[in-house]
Amino acid sequence: MKQIKGGVMPFIKDGLTTTDILPQTAYAKLSQEPAESLLFDKFRYFPGLPKKPRPDFVMNQTTYQDASLLVLGDDIGAGKFVDETALAMKKYGFKAVIAGSFAEDFAAALAERGVLPVALPKEQRQGLAQETEPVVIDIEKLAIQTASGDCMLFALDEAWQRRFLTDMDTIDQTLALYGDKIAAFEASRPIYMK
Repeated sequence: MKQIKGGVMPFIKDGLTTTDILPQTAYAKLSQEPAESLLFDKFRYFPGLPKKPRPDFVMNQTTYQDASLLVLGDDIGAGKFVDETALAMKKYGFKAVIAGSFAEDFAAALAERGVLPVALPKEQRQGLAQETEPVVIDIEKLAIQTASGDCMLFALDEAWQRRFLTDMDTIDQTLALYGDKIAAFEASRPIYMK
């Protein structure tokens, strides 16, 4: 995939941990609900049961129902269960998460799940939050293009860029780069080790 196109869902809040994004009940499988329905649970719903959606939260507004590009604050994703949180974000339908900064393991988990982690300065994220038309992320050019004509450049780990451009996960990339060497090693092993 060379481009990601989608609507923007803004929730510019700093310091969101994995527990803020996905509550611990989802990790422990204590909930009967799919994990993606629990994303941002403490912000999305009023406290108590049955769950009542907060109408002012972006995920509960019809304007953002089809948005696939999530715009967050700074320092996102510290904590445990990064894989489960990234998977829930993928299952919800997010194709990219745009933040000021990420916990390194959380960014890696997003990328491994096929959700593009993009780091942008606050001013650019605030501009994206105002977009009402779909935005295009060009993975080859490492640029975000808005309908209003703004272009924002971002950096991306070369391995992650290759992963998104080729739709190859880590194992596929390893086999593509080292498949011949792996096969030669396997062939050189004694018969009793095969």
